[in-house]
Amino acid sequence: MGPYETVQLSSADGQALFDWLASHNYAIPDDLVPVIQGYVDEGMDFLAMKLVPGVGVQAMQPVRVTSPGAGLSLPLRMVAGGAGAYVPIHLWVFGEGRYEPQSHPWFVVEPGEIVWDWGTHQSNYQQLVADGQAATAGRGWLVAASGSDIEAPYSDLCQQAAYSPESSGYDDGSGDGSAASALCYSDVDTLLGVSSRYVTHLFANLPHDALGADLVLQASADQSSIPPYYQAYFYTGTPPCGACNGEPVPPPSGSASASSGSSGAEGDLPPSVVPQGNGDCEYGGAESPAGGGVLLALLALIGVTRRRAPRP
Repeated sequence: MGPYETVQLSSADGQALFDWLASHNYAIPDDLVPVIQGYVDEGMDFLAMKLVPGVGVQAMQPVRVTSPGAGLSLPLRMVAGGAGAYVPIHLWVFGEGRYEPQSHPWFVVEPGEIVWDWGTHQSNYQQLVADGQAATAGRGWLVAASGSDIEAPYSDLCQQAAYSPESSGYDDGSGDGSAASALCYSDVDTLLGVSSRYVTHLFANLPHDALGADLVLQASADQSSIPPYYQAYFYTGTPPCGACNGEPVPPPSGSASASSGSSGAEGDLPPSVVPQGNGDCEYGGAESPAGGGVLLALLALIGVTRRRAPRP
């Protein structure tokens, strides 16, 4: 499978599984030993994967794992191995409607709470997300966007792969942009090949101690769309003269991001705020959708699967 060597494993004996992994040069951090044993006790199967001998990390490519069934879960317990103090995660769910966490708290940003500050050329979107996370002790997932207009961003991603294969994640080491773009479009065709092209984008910046339970998703009772952009109907400060004359205000540089706390890392948040004035100077602008990283985030969905048949 590309530059990877893969094997599907099944065992009712945790020690036998550890022995096999060790004999095939898989490193098992001490903090993952009880996690793996827990999955074994729950009757889970495993997918083990590593680069083939002689292949360097520059040859790594996105991995697509397909499994029958509609159950959606993210094995967060496995993410805990080697993770820092905080783990930012973007998750995109493709299906026939809006999804939300079942096993974890979640929240949304209400459009009426967004305020544009003309003095700093920033909105309070980041702060609203931080408040939602704080209200859930850092364990909450932001339902950032949900809707059916999703094809264009991924086509843009694949076009970028053609011009910059090395940074796209689809380069096989040859630097062939056309090959990288073809691999990207293959993933997009698979992702968008469902009957209803509907995507839900979730974001969390989880503290390490919140990784003790897997994320389970469910269809949302509220199937209303959450647009990947917002208009700030309230503002503080003095708008530039151009805004009062109904002229567009040049967008600020940079994009919205949220500090991930004591780890010092940052997790990018969608979307960034781009102000655009109107004749009455009543609101500050619209947010643009975030791009990139979509296909990689989906691949975290299946690392551990429920056993569906008895072993021979």
